[in-house]
Amino acid sequence: MKKLLALLLCLVMVLGLGTTAFAADAKSNDIVILHTDDVHCGVTDGMGYAGVAAYKAEMQQTHNYVALVDCGDAIQGETVGTLSAGAYIVDIMNETGYDFAAFGNHEFDYKLPQLAKLTKQAKYEYLACNFKYLGTGTTDITYKPYEIVDYGGTKVAYIGIATPESFSKSTPAYFQDENGNYIYSFCEDDDGSALYKVVQDTVDEVKKAGADYVIALAHLGNEGITDIWTSKAVIANTTGIDAMLDGHDHETLTMKVANKDGKEIILAEAGQADGKLATIGKLTIKEDGTITSELVAAKNVTVKDETVDAYVQNILNSFKDSVSKVVAKSDVELPDYNGDKRLVRNTETALGDLAADAFRVMMDADIGIMNGASLLNLNNSDTVFTKMRSVLENTPLAGQYKLIVIIISVVLVAVVLGLFLRTRLGLAIRATGNNPDMVRSSSINPVKTTIIGLCISNAFTALSGCLLAQSQKSVSIDIGTGMVTVALASLLIGGAFFGKGKIPLRIFGMVVGAFVFRLVYTIALRFNLPAFMLKFVSSVIVILAISGPYLKKQLPYLKRRFGKERTHA
Repeated sequence: MKKLLALLLCLVMVLGLGTTAFAADAKSNDIVILHTDDVHCGVTDGMGYAGVAAYKAEMQQTHNYVALVDCGDAIQGETVGTLSAGAYIVDIMNETGYDFAAFGNHEFDYKLPQLAKLTKQAKYEYLACNFKYLGTGTTDITYKPYEIVDYGGTKVAYIGIATPESFSKSTPAYFQDENGNYIYSFCEDDDGSALYKVVQDTVDEVKKAGADYVIALAHLGNEGITDIWTSKAVIANTTGIDAMLDGHDHETLTMKVANKDGKEIILAEAGQADGKLATIGKLTIKEDGTITSELVAAKNVTVKDETVDAYVQNILNSFKDSVSKVVAKSDVELPDYNGDKRLVRNTETALGDLAADAFRVMMDADIGIMNGASLLNLNNSDTVFTKMRSVLENTPLAGQYKLIVIIISVVLVAVVLGLFLRTRLGLAIRATGNNPDMVRSSSINPVKTTIIGLCISNAFTALSGCLLAQSQKSVSIDIGTGMVTVALASLLIGGAFFGKGKIPLRIFGMVVGAFVFRLVYTIALRFNLPAFMLKFVSSVIVILAISGPYLKKQLPYLKRRFGKERTHA
């Protein structure tokens, strides 16, 4: 009897162990990829890095394969990054448990030698397929284009893509040698083909190496970004990418975009719609091969990793005294926020005025200027384009909202300008341009009409700048570079075709001239001309436009001359 009981007990124990082993194997084999972007040193904002670490741990309890990646702009943006030149952030990301990261444009803000130190310090891997060294010497600033990870027999390739806008949205000199020559490249060109090619080549390489899935870790963005370098443009011009995790424009989204073959590809971005680390992205590659994407809000991540939280607080406390030290006092408030809206880069601030006054006093100058930024971000602002998009939503014209705004703007300007030029003042301005001496003899002040004409033209210039800024969702100090040449060429081309018509016809000619100029420019781009040749193309267009009317007048004479020569021969 005792032997029987002992046998039964052993059997129960074996079954219990088997049940335990079964429970351990019951974890899902779905591959979960958690992603963040544009944290900008917000180590305690939203769910904080402690919340990110806790959510990763939560996923690991139910899934065998979990990865955590970042899509750029993590190490810059606040004091914790500035005081350590990014080193504190890398340490925190190490503690959080990141596996891979892409380069954002602000990863380059502390100069390349420091970036090299940070990437060696990182326990996670930085990836960049399109960041190339062009110099002839040796350099440590080189990075893997991709990494392939085997998740229980399923191979996932991670490819890093950095924005070519890093040249202008970091510091250009950091990518140059002592002579000002660029020795680094982000595979930039005038039509995006160089970027598309290097991405496609990398995708083909990882596929050849046996990757079952290709996940792009990008810092490209879409809203307010150079059109040819957006994540949507890269997806549309490549094949083989299964999902693109993105950053750069701070948008929060998960959507599908058709690739070169028409296949719908997931594009996801955690962004900053409600602040830094307000959301974390979750991409899931299921066992059946389907891929899903969702965004997890900070309010749903209620647990924080105590170890990471303590680690972050220890770092923040290490420089708390130095940043809390009072160096001066102001009799007026120096706010950075008006409610939920940040003032910096959006409006004049009291602190900016203080800095400008300080510069003026210290330099004994008459005027002091403090620039908020060379780039004004309009991503979170309503524009005429976003309003038109809302109006046309769920209509066949939904995708053409920008074109419609432009057409309406051109028509309105043309109508208003045409009506104005028919008025007495408009006639006086036209006459001043044709013959100022005659205008002066008619008791009209040509100086006055000239000034009024310049004011009107500059008003239209400002209007075009506003529309361009709203379209790009950003304002840069060099936004109008080269526009004078474009305007002059368009004017001359229009004048060559419709120079002697009535006012409406002449205005129509200017519009046609602008189209012709851009058409020629586009053709030049299609021939893959180098950037410096485009200025030459512009010059040729202007020369042809100027010489066109003269050659037209000389054409009858040339016909007669060459006709006589052929007759004599």
